[in-house]
Amino acid sequence: MKTPFALIVLVLALFLGACADQPLISDEDYKASHGPAPNSPDPSSHVSQSPLSNY
Repeated sequence: MKTPFALIVLVLALFLGACADQPLISDEDYKASHGPAPNSPDPSSHVSQSPLSNY
């Protein structure tokens, strides 16, 4: 009785492991469809306008 249960668990684990390699959405598609959060600060606000002005 333990052997069929163990085989079923093994096959299910292999199946789920194979499905995990295929993402539902690519990173590029996610970034294109999700912008910054509402009222989020501008991440580039701390960067100076002229990076060569210090030299």
